Amino acid sequence: MKTVNLGISFVSIITCLIFAYFLLFTDLKEDTLYGNKRIILSIIFIIYALLRIYRAYKQFKTKDNETEIE
Repeated sequence: MKTVNLGISFVSIITCLIFAYFLLFTDLKEDTLYGNKRIILSIIFIIYALLRIYRAYKQFKTKDNETEIE
């Protein structure tokens, strides 16, 4: 089950970082997201990706510790 959670975390991390990149450096959705809203949404995506990286790292470390105990 942890492998599935890590896989989903990895996909969401990549998705958030790619979307934040496109919002910051391309004209994607420029007609509806402009100005500060665009920058704030990008920052939120980056912070969420960092949070998911931290949680995935913690979960991966506990998975390693469980296998060492057995």
